[in-house]
Order: sequence, then structure tokens, then C-alpha cells
Amino acid sequence: MKKSLLAVLLIALASPAAFGQFAPPIDTVYTENFDGTLGADSVAANYNTDSTNATRSWNDTSYIKTTGNASFHTQIYANDSIIFETDAFTTVTYTNVRLTFDHICKIRYIQKAFIQMSRDNGATWVNLTSSHYQGGSPQFSSQGWFNELSYPSQLLTPYWYGPTIGNSNTGTDVTPNTASDWWAREIFDLSSYLGDYDNANSQYGYANCKLRFIMSNKTGTPSPASLQGWFVDNIMVEGAPCELEPPTMDWVNVSVPAKPIGARYMPTQAVRVKGKDNVGV
Repeated sequence: MKKSLLAVLLIALASPAAFGQFAPPIDTVYTENFDGTLGADSVAANYNTDSTNATRSWNDTSYIKTTGNASFHTQIYANDSIIFETDAFTTVTYTNVRLTFDHICKIRYIQKAFIQMSRDNGATWVNLTSSHYQGGSPQFSSQGWFNELSYPSQLLTPYWYGPTIGNSNTGTDVTPNTASDWWAREIFDLSSYLGDYDNANSQYGYANCKLRFIMSNKTGTPSPASLQGWFVDNIMVEGAPCELEPPTMDWVNVSVPAKPIGARYMPTQAVRVKGKDNVGV
């Protein structure tokens, strides 16, 4: 029995095609690329929080997009927050939940763009923090929000040309010709909250989950007002009953190569492999 199991493992390790069958069963539970009309977007709410201001909201724009026809965009406004909420989606049966999206967040370094999640249809909200973050922004990892300093190095891509000092913004804003160097792909692991055990319903995951994207400016009139704002595209939430990334395997610490290579191998041959999953186990 042990020999049979070992043989199956060796076949899987030796053949990428065979190993593919062990990829995790990942389902897409929410997706939105903003390529339809605004009314057809999978957005449950779109509003601003300061009732003394005019009605302000996010809107589809064809000015800058990653794929397709449009992205979702809002400008920064004085003493206001502009928010959109996704439609509800379910994570029931999923212990692992992942959010990905593309964005450009060209707002001043004293302003904040952040994301929240809910598992009770929007009755309560929790901030996405560094504990959930798996993207490449050093600023978000330390602070928990995005702005023009989220990608601060001109030696790397993306680079968001911050900080903007004074009223001049010449040559430091995103345009359709430069956008390809500005888009950032973000990844958040939401498993600890949206994939947690629901004691009330005796199940993993929750039936009415939502996300919301918040552009916040509590510092008075933004200056310069010409900064482009926040563009969001290709939002996707995935769920799986197991880890979302398959383990990796390497042949290591073998002084003499001992891989099961060739048409056949001897049952007494030493084979060593190192397996590692995305959390380091």
C-alpha cells in the first residue's frame, strides 16, 4: 500500500499535467469589470456622506481602464467621503476567500482611500488591514489605506509620483498614455472574516457579504483639485474550501541528484522533496 501511494505521488511530482488535477477548486463568488452601463454594474449603493454637499458618486469612465471599455472612478472632494458598495455575495461553504482588483489611486498623501467588508449585508463593517493584505504596497502594509504614496519608488512599477507638493501637478498625473505603468493589482485574503465559522447557522462562510470602497477627505479643500482621483477595475472575489494557492514542491538538500527520472526507477531509490504552502507550512 505504501509503495502504491508513493508511486502515485512520484507520478504527480514528475508530471506537471498530472499535478494539475490537485489544483484547488476555486469559485468566483463576485466579479465586476464596469464595462456595462452604470445601472448594470453590480453595485448596491453609491453615495457621499456629507449631506450639506451636493450629491456625489462613483461613475463609469472610459478615460482610463485596464481591460474592456471602462473603470469605476471618483474624484476627491472637500470634507466628504464618496462610497460604493458591491452587491451581496455568499461565501457559504468556503473557508478561504480572496479579493483581487486593479486600481490607480492618485490622491494627495494626506487623503485616504480604503476598503471595508461586511458579512451581515452591510449592517456592520470591518476595515481591510495589513493582516489581510498580500499586495505590493509598502504604505498599505503599514497604514491600511491607499493614496499617491502607496507606490513611492520611481525605480519600480507601478509608481504614483507622490508626494504632490503645492499646486503644481505638471507631469505627475496619470493619462491614457501613461496608465499602463500606473495600474496596481491588489490582493487581500479575507478568509479570517468572510470564511470564518458562522455559529448562528452552523456553517463556514456567510450568505450576505459585501465590500465597499471609500474615498475619504477630511482635511478641507483638496489642492491641487486636478489630481485624478481613484480608478478601480476588475474586482473579483474567489472562494474555496481549501487554500487558494496550491503547494509548491522543490527537490532540495540532495548532495547527489535523486529524482525519479527516466523510464523506471528502483523501489529502493532515495527520493527527497520539499513541499510548502502559501502560509509557510
